[in-house]
This record gives sequence, structure tokens and C-alpha cells, in this order.
Amino acid sequence: MADSQKTDAASSFSDAGDLSVSASSDILSASLIGISKKQFIMMPPEDKLTVVERRAQDHEDKQEFDACIQDLVRCVALTKLVFGASHLKLAQAHIRLAKAYLKFKGCGLQAQEHATLARELLPSCSSSPTEKLEALLTIHLTHGEASLMAAKYPYGISENILDPLFLTGEEAESSFLESERLVEELHQRGDISQEDKIKTIQEVSSGLYRVYKTQNRPDKALGQCEKSLRLLRDCGTWPAVEQDRGRSDRAVEHLSKASGPPVHVGGNHAHAIAMSQCPEELVGAEVSHSMALILSSDPGHN
Repeated sequence: MADSQKTDAASSFSDAGDLSVSASSDILSASLIGISKKQFIMMPPEDKLTVVERRAQDHEDKQEFDACIQDLVRCVALTKLVFGASHLKLAQAHIRLAKAYLKFKGCGLQAQEHATLARELLPSCSSSPTEKLEALLTIHLTHGEASLMAAKYPYGISENILDPLFLTGEEAESSFLESERLVEELHQRGDISQEDKIKTIQEVSSGLYRVYKTQNRPDKALGQCEKSLRLLRDCGTWPAVEQDRGRSDRAVEHLSKASGPPVHVGGNHAHAIAMSQCPEELVGAEVSHSMALILSSDPGHN
């Protein structure tokens, strides 16, 4: 994993560091969607950007993740060329690339790098306060997840291995707490719905749960478990709906597919389920919290 991250890091910084039009030469070597190489050469940069964005999405849909990331790197270059270095779209291009590195490759360091670049661009961007706040929220959520990943696989990545923030999860904690503040601000401004607020706070709670578990702070981790349980009761997600309809076993079956075989325990041990599931699974801690909620409230599982 460390060697892979080294290689990807070198590739990322080499590609992302050169945001000039010369990046187009790499684009020409790859297959294009429904157009010839000559047609592509004659296109203005904004049309080239549209083509490459479409191709990146096509690669993602086909689960061709390396090719998708390569095109997203090119999107950053073309976005800077088309819109300039002080436009929100450039920050958004870095955010999308950061999320792709994290989701498709598990590369925390690269995701951190591009999330940081996006954050540094925001103050100079000409956009509405809402757009900036929404972008900043996505940046901090991505940076928090990336910091957790970088802390999990620090060896051989960079000199940041010696940075205590990487090893203790403090950087991730800071990002998630800032995300929580931002989502509250957006909701108070009327820029996001109650449903979106709950969904985002669930994501934050899941991240903080993993941070505190990594830090061996069980009280803090349990607090996030309880918070997720309260949110699940409030948001009416499909597991809770199925439970209300008297189909707890079916809900447990659905959740078990994501979190492993069901464990039939009483309500007194429900929180132990949430604390014992592997927090690094992509399903997130909320799956464990859902399972705990169902098992603790259904007499059939006591």
C-alpha cells in the first residue's frame, strides 16, 4: 500500500503541478468520445473541457478508475486555462479530484493535497457566500476522510510521517468539527434542507467516531454512536421505516449485507456492536449504528 501511494503521489504532483495547456498533449494520446483527434485539436479549450469531463464520467461509470483520475487531472488543467486561477470552478475541479483519489484509490495524501489546494483558492474566488460555504463544507469533509486514510497508511508516503497530527488524527478531527460548524451555518442561512443537514451531520458523526476510536477515546466514540442513533431516529431512513412496518428481520438482513453476519444480542449490548465494527469499511459507522438501533429496540432480538 505504501509503495502504491508513493507512486501515485509522484504521479499526482507531477500532473497537478503542471496546469498548463501542454496537458492537452496527454489528452490526445487517449481515445475520445465520438470525435476524432483532429476534431479535438480544433476545439476551443472550453469544448475540450466538456469532452474530458464527459469522458471522466464515462470512465467512472465503467469503473475504469485510473483513467478517470487521469482525466480529472486534465480537467484541473483545462479548468484553469478556461476560467483562470481565481474561479470557483477551479476549486471545484480540485475537490472532485481529491474525492476521486480517496474513493477510487484510497490515496489519502493525494486527496489531502488537492483538498488543501481547493481551500487555498476559495478566498480569491468570485462567487456567492453560499457557493463558497458549500465548497468549503465539501473540502473539510473530504480533508477529514483523507486525513484518516493518511494516518492509517503513513509509512513511506512523505516526511509528514513524523507529524503528530497525522498519527493522532487531530487533523481529521479538526476538519470534521469544522464541517459540523459549516453545515449548521448553511442550515441557519436557509441554504440547505433539514434532511441534507441530518445526512451531513451523520457523515461527520461517522468520521468523528472513527477518529475517537483510533485515538482510544471510548467515551467520545460512544458519544458519536449515540448521536448517530438519534439522527437515525430523526431522519426516517429505510431501515427504520422497515422496522416500523414490523419487518425488523428484513432490515437486519439488509444491514448485515453491508456489515457482516448479524449478531443476536440484547439491547444492553447494542452499543457494543457499533463500537466493534471495523470503522474503515466504506459502509461507515452509521451501518453499525443502524444495526444497534434495530437490535436494541426489537424484542425478537433480546
